[in-house]
Amino acid sequence: MASLNQGEVRRQLSHKFHFELTEGDHHFYALVIDNKIVRQTKVSHNKKTIGDTLIGKMAKQLGVRNGQFCEMINCTLSEADYLRILGFGSNPTTQTSLSPQRSLENRDCNDI
Repeated sequence: MASLNQGEVRRQLSHKFHFELTEGDHHFYALVIDNKIVRQTKVSHNKKTIGDTLIGKMAKQLGVRNGQFCEMINCTLSEADYLRILGFGSNPTTQTSLSPQRSLENRDCNDI
């Protein structure tokens, strides 16, 4: 039975994977590439732990398997690997990146 810390999920989506955050009744995250939303998910305000059911739903929304989603959050799947899973080339421009010219290959958990 897998579980993830909600704060860590939020931190990784925002900082490592450069999802744009919009606040509302939930925390809404959108991955924007070439001015298009390509993947999106949301996180509740009141949960501290995300369990198997929500991991599965979020993984599906983000276009990965459950294990890959856990790897994204636990820092064993890089942003570049995630973008390759989604079918993007080796270095697409994410609109949320502070430095679009920076190679995705060089981003890891130490960069956040």
